[in-house]
Amino acid sequence: MTATTITKTDELAALRQLIDLLGPDSYLGPWLADALDYVAADIRADIRPASPADQYRAATEWRIQTEQSCRQMRDEARQALDQAHATAGAITGAAEIEAERIRGRVWQQLHQLQRELER
Repeated sequence: MTATTITKTDELAALRQLIDLLGPDSYLGPWLADALDYVAADIRADIRPASPADQYRAATEWRIQTEQSCRQMRDEARQALDQAHATAGAITGAAEIEAERIRGRVWQQLHQLQRELER
């Protein structure tokens, strides 16, 4: 008995037949139909299609890394905002002190001028 070599075309045809056999109301039919173009592109490029388990693990890892990055960015933004509030408070406080000092000087000068006018 001679074994026949199955070609890429044969494999894709078999996958299409399985998709048609399962139909759109099955659990796997729509999932396989959705994956068909990606699987076919990999097979045509002589790339073994990635396993769904590997893709799921990679997606999970990406999601976890993204969540960590988002948390870090939120923390950094909160720290920057807190620092900005502190700097604004310090600037406002210094400005109020300077304004009070100027106001005091002006009052002193006004009182001095008033005394001179009264003489």
